[in-house]
Parts: sequence; structure tokens; C-alpha cells
Amino acid sequence: MDYIDKPVNPTELADAIQKAFSVSQDSTFDPKQNHSVKRFCLLTDIDERMTEPDEIIYFEAAKRYSTVYFTDGTKRTVRQNIVRLSNVLPTTHFLHVSRQYIVNVKYIKSISKSLKEITLKMNGAFEIRIHKVFPQIIRELSSNYKL
Repeated sequence: MDYIDKPVNPTELADAIQKAFSVSQDSTFDPKQNHSVKRFCLLTDIDERMTEPDEIIYFEAAKRYSTVYFTDGTKRTVRQNIVRLSNVLPTTHFLHVSRQYIVNVKYIKSISKSLKEITLKMNGAFEIRIHKVFPQIIRELSSNYKL
């Protein structure tokens, strides 16, 4: 995307409009599939935190809000519910695995088809089991990440 500073320069305005039209006509454009995501901003209860996908382990639903758990051991309340987050987070890094959780696929340690659960692990110290994982997610993880 592009932006325009004030005062508006007619040439910059025309360029921005042209760019917007070219992006909207590109049928393959999908912001969720952007593989070049480096950083994004999370609106938390305390601040607006710039973060990289690898700094987040998982999100947990908390009614109309969500709680995000970071690799440094901190957690913050995000001002978006879990469904809204699953629609805007990059699918290259995050997966909506159950009604309550979105996980960073980098930290998935194990998958149990019979128990319908996954285990997240970071640096051998942090471990959490997520139960009631959607069956299609178990199948997708099993087929896409099999060696």
C-alpha cells in the first residue's frame, strides 16, 4: 500500500491511485499470503507493540479480546478477538488450531491424532498442550510437515 503526505502533490496522488488500481486488479493479491512479513503492530492493552512473527508463541481467546504469549515470557492482552486475529495474521506463520488458540507453527513440537492435541515447545523450557484441535488442522499439519 501507499500513503500521501499533506500538502497533496497531484503527481503523487495520481501515482498512488494508479498503484491502488493495479493491486486491486491483480487477482493473486492476498495480504494474508504475504511471505515477506517481517514485522507487524499489535494493539495491546498497554501499548502498540511492533513485533516479528517469531517473537510470538501463541494467542489465546479471552472473550472479546485475546492474550498473546511472547518468547521472552511476557504476555499482553490484544484488543481483537481470536477470529479477527486469524483473519489478519500471516498464514505462513500462524494457524488457527482450535476455538481458543492460534499458534505459531514454528513452535509446534508434536501432534497427536488420537488425542486431537498439539504440543508447543520453546527452547526446552516452555511447553503447553492444546486440546480439542480441529481435525482438519491435525490432517493438514500431519501431511504438510511430514518428513
